[in-house]
Amino acid sequence: MNATAGVAEKLPQRISDVLEFRLKQASQQMNTEFTRAKSPDSDVVRALMNARRRYALMKRFVSIPAFPEQVRRTMSEVLHAYVKDTQAALEESAKHDRTGHLRMLIKNNSLMGYEQVETIVEPAPPAFISSPAPAGTNSRRRRVIL
Repeated sequence: MNATAGVAEKLPQRISDVLEFRLKQASQQMNTEFTRAKSPDSDVVRALMNARRRYALMKRFVSIPAFPEQVRRTMSEVLHAYVKDTQAALEESAKHDRTGHLRMLIKNNSLMGYEQVETIVEPAPPAFISSPAPAGTNSRRRRVIL
C-alpha cells in the first residue's frame, strides 16, 4: 500500500483508536450479558462465546492484508494481551466460587480460543422474496386472469 506521509502517520493511530473502542465495547457487552445471566450454565457460556466471537472479528480487522506488517503485528499483540488479561481476570474472580463450577465454565470456554473461531458473515436476507410456484403444484395463491 503506497501512502503519503500524512496518511501513513494517521493510519496506525486510527486503527488503534478503533481497536480500543471495540475492546471497550466488547467488555461492556460481556459485563451486561453476565449481569443478565439467569441460568448460571448456559447464559455464562453464551456470554463467553459471544465475547470470543467479537474478539475473532477484531482479529480479522487487525489482520487485514492492506495494513502495514508492523501495524498488523502490533495490533494483534495488543488484542492478544487484552484477551489474555480479561481471561485471567475472569478466572481470578471465579476463584471465589466455592463450588468451582463457575471457574470450570470459564476455563473450559476460554476467551483465548478467539483465534480458532470462524466468523461467518452472512448477507442480509432480501426484504421481500417472491418466487412463482413451480408448474404442476397446487398453489393456494389466488390467480388473477385478465
